[in-house]
Amino acid sequence: MLSEVVVAAEQQRQCLGRQMVQALLASQAGATAEQIFLMTTNSGFYSLLGFTAHHDQHLPVLHRRG
Repeated sequence: MLSEVVVAAEQQRQCLGRQMVQALLASQAGATAEQIFLMTTNSGFYSLLGFTAHHDQHLPVLHRRG
């Protein structure tokens, strides 16, 4: 499971996020994984790296008010 890649604002636009995700996917764990689940609100970035939406997958969330 990949739970968002965050790059500091002053470091963005230097391909650091792309390099981190590509390194993960190229690692032994990433390369042999049958599926990699992604938790994000920015699917556009990840679609450029080959991630696609699967509408049959759902992520249950419990929001607590406090």
